[in-house]
Amino acid sequence: MKNFFLLLALLGTAFWGQAQKMQFGRLSFEIPNGFKVEKGKQELYIYNLQRQLCAVVYSNYSCAVNLEETQWQLWNQEIKFPNYIIGEMMNRYSIESGGAKGIRADYESRTDNGMVSKSAIVYESAGSCDAVLAYSSDTETKYALDGFLKSIVFVAPPVAVTLSPLERSYQWYRALRGPDVSNSSIQVYQSQTSINFTGFYTPSQQHLQTLCDSLFYLRELPKLQTVLIGQSKMDDLAAYHIGTLRAIKELKTMSQGFPLSITNAGLQSLSNATTLEVLELQGLDVNGVTDAGFVHLAKLTNLKRLFVVRASRITIAGFEYLTTLKQLQELNLSYCLLTDADLPRLRAVLQQLPALRILYIQTTAMTPAATIQLRQEIPGITIYR
Repeated sequence: MKNFFLLLALLGTAFWGQAQKMQFGRLSFEIPNGFKVEKGKQELYIYNLQRQLCAVVYSNYSCAVNLEETQWQLWNQEIKFPNYIIGEMMNRYSIESGGAKGIRADYESRTDNGMVSKSAIVYESAGSCDAVLAYSSDTETKYALDGFLKSIVFVAPPVAVTLSPLERSYQWYRALRGPDVSNSSIQVYQSQTSINFTGFYTPSQQHLQTLCDSLFYLRELPKLQTVLIGQSKMDDLAAYHIGTLRAIKELKTMSQGFPLSITNAGLQSLSNATTLEVLELQGLDVNGVTDAGFVHLAKLTNLKRLFVVRASRITIAGFEYLTTLKQLQELNLSYCLLTDADLPRLRAVLQQLPALRILYIQTTAMTPAATIQLRQEIPGITIYR
């Protein structure tokens, strides 16, 4: 007889085939092949091949005063299992999985219709319970449920780690500088008002291609006023992170040898940093910036110095957006698309910038004669061509 049931179990494995892995609440398990499931709000109902209810999985099950009481409460629960027989517990023992303590109880009895079995599993963690009640009144279902019950494991939810601003700053600084960083150094660093990214270059790697991931953590430095970026690729995502800084006064990029991959969208992000007084965007090329992007720069009314060098798509129309910058003292738009025909409109713009003292329009199509005329008409501004 013992060999018969062993053979039946082996045949059952082949018959049931590949089980379906599933998780409900904090319990993970394998549903026997061919079994069906039906989800409720806090219950998962499992049906055998005859479409009879054979197991219920409970998420957030009501806990009693202890695990034994909870298991007993589950054991005596009225469930519409077919041929349901209330019997005494045959075996009860403690279990543990995924850091949670639990208890399991089993009952088996032979009837005229075959083997009746009943099992209850309860896990408790963090003041709540997850449970399973399984029942079978035929041999095929019993052996399928045996595999199901053995597969049940408790899956602890990931613990949300909340880092303080200091810890996040340390995490960021360490990612940039390497593991040999003390916590005291980041404390000193956090009180600084300036950071220079130009030094983040080593012979073992190419120029730092992007600072986006690192710049995210700049918001944790509340006193930060100056950001210098060199030998790196500045793009719209980096501009977005810088736009979140509430105390920033200076942003300077000198990405010689790198395209400045910032577009009008990046300028829109930078326009949120309304405390900016100095904005210098200098790179190999600034092709992504057009006249329309200067609409956003017009919002930075505290600017005293504005450099957008090598923005080769900027025309006089872009200049005209800058008349709101009444505190602007120095403007550099070298390599832009200025011609002699733009002289009247350019003069009108400059006359609306009362604080402007220096203008760079080097490497443009404006002729020396037109530049001399502009200098004569607006003598208070030093113009470099």
